[in-house]
Amino acid sequence: MDGCRVFRKGSYEFNPFRLGEKTLEGTFEVTLSEYGSKEDLSCGIFRMKNNGFELTYPNDEVMLILEGEVEIAAGDDTLVLRAGDIIQVREGLRAVVRTKSSVEIFFVGYPVKIVRQPREKRSRDEH
Repeated sequence: MDGCRVFRKGSYEFNPFRLGEKTLEGTFEVTLSEYGSKEDLSCGIFRMKNNGFELTYPNDEVMLILEGEVEIAAGDDTLVLRAGDIIQVREGLRAVVRTKSSVEIFFVGYPVKIVRQPREKRSRDEH
């Protein structure tokens, strides 16, 4: 079908989440831009277990918490987000993201400023 791209279960894989050169243990993501998406939009699924990290968001992002619970702290404010919650984050927000258990998040980032290079031997169904 023209105008859409389908990523079927099994055609993508979760990869360790990296911040710069650091790989965070127990933290994984699927970012569809790794599978050839060249749009100004990136989306994927992020998983983290009993971990946390600090980052400055490189682009605007919308996140839907699919499972679990996550804390996002910026300055003196801390939000606790649970399954079903949606958050919009603005580019440049410096925050600490952490979970004491596990969390699964669907995210959409826009506009994408840094697109990861596709990994070798990736497959996708494109119509």
